Amino acid sequence: MKWEQLISGKRLGMESYQGRNHERNNFQRDYDRLIFSAPFRRLQNKTQVFPLPGSVFV
Repeated sequence: MKWEQLISGKRLGMESYQGRNHERNNFQRDYDRLIFSAPFRRLQNKTQVFPLPGSVFV
C-alpha cells in the first residue's frame, strides 16, 4: 500500500474545503460562526440592560 496516496489531502477533499472560503476574511467567518451559533440564538427576545452613564442621577 502507498500511504501517501491513501491519506492525501486531495483524496480526503481538504483542498476544496480550504479553497472554498477564500473571498471571506477571518472576521467574517468568526462573525458568522457567532451569529449562527445555538447559544447566541437562544438570546433572542431577551431583555437587554444598558448601564447609565456616570453623570446621570435617577
